Amino acid sequence: LLLRLPTLEPLQEAAGGRPRSDSRMLTRIRALLAKAEATGFPEEAEALTEKAQELMARHSVDEALLDAAAPAPDAPGARRIGVEPPYEQAKAVLLDAVAGANHCRAVWNEPFCFSTVVGFEADLEVVELLYTSLLVQARTAMTKAEAAQRAGGRKRTKSFRQSFLAAYAHRVGTRLAAV
Repeated sequence: LLLRLPTLEPLQEAAGGRPRSDSRMLTRIRALLAKAEATGFPEEAEALTEKAQELMARHSVDEALLDAAAPAPDAPGARRIGVEPPYEQAKAVLLDAVAGANHCRAVWNEPFCFSTVVGFEADLEVVELLYTSLLVQARTAMTKAEAAQRAGGRKRTKSFRQSFLAAYAHRVGTRLAAV
């Protein structure tokens, strides 16, 4: 089987043209997302995620202005992000929504369980960070929704989880686009 698989071309690492000065901003964004993951209140998690997205968007604009002023702006790069089963289709839609909201494009490679996200390095960092955080938040929200269903006498089902994650991805995509 391994001999018949096509080879994957390696992605080139982004060339470090100028020193990174965004560690403070990324630390702040990570802290907001960590709070969103840790809270037990969905409204608070949404507000914290929206604030993180606002900072990411503002940071992206600042990065673009710096790149435009630089003599040799950085070229776009790519990053492979795992989209693992189960419910990989809903997860791929979520990643695409996060990428689109952050000036990137995601291409899902279903047979190999990853998406290739293309964009500028600063945007790629925030896409991966936000996507990972949203997966944690989705799992927490799905667990609470399942508990409410079980309390109502319904059993946990695969179709419920698939539908929940698809709806979650759509809702998050709409909210990120609005931010």
